[in-house]
Amino acid sequence: MSGDRSDVRSVAQPGPGPAARGVDWAGRAALAALGLAALTVAGGLAALGPYADVAALLAPRPPFEERPAAGVTEMAAVLQRIGSAGIDMYLRQLRWDLLVVLANVGWLGIWLHGAAAHLLSARWRRVVATAGALVPAAADLVEDAALALALTSYPALEPTTVAIAGLATQVKLVTFGGAVVAAIGLSISWGVRRVRCLWRLWRSGELRRGAAAAR
Repeated sequence: MSGDRSDVRSVAQPGPGPAARGVDWAGRAALAALGLAALTVAGGLAALGPYADVAALLAPRPPFEERPAAGVTEMAAVLQRIGSAGIDMYLRQLRWDLLVVLANVGWLGIWLHGAAAHLLSARWRRVVATAGALVPAAADLVEDAALALALTSYPALEPTTVAIAGLATQVKLVTFGGAVVAAIGLSISWGVRRVRCLWRLWRSGELRRGAAAAR
């Protein structure tokens, strides 16, 4: 209840002047636009870039980035099926994936930072956003490096390299999914909290008085 009352007071009391509010909202809009642009780049490369060609080449099996190879035998069988041309295509896709990783860091970090604004201090928002975006990105880079090493060394596949690629994929999927779920949960929490706050202000009349005082 104390948190709700503090929210009510923060909305009801006069805030910064119009110029300060304009700068604040302009910054938020710029960050949102940057995050949306990064999401568009990541989605576009995944849907239309080399990744889509590799997914079609390996079908009906998903790419190794979605379902790791169970071992050397399975990876060798897949690589034998796609041939040297398919391996070259896969290596080209792994180079393009660096852009996807960077784009994912951008939109996911911005989303987490903004969604946690009502719960955490500025310092902890930076910690959550940085960890939530960079941990899956680091796993993704390890995955790409291990896959590239395995592809270039085929047919002399090393079990350790295949195992590292598979472990990195699992870490990436778990941490990336966890970060997205956390961002969704924080966003829902923020929305519910603001709606409740505004509703209480409207019923008490403080919203209209606060707006009049701000003018």
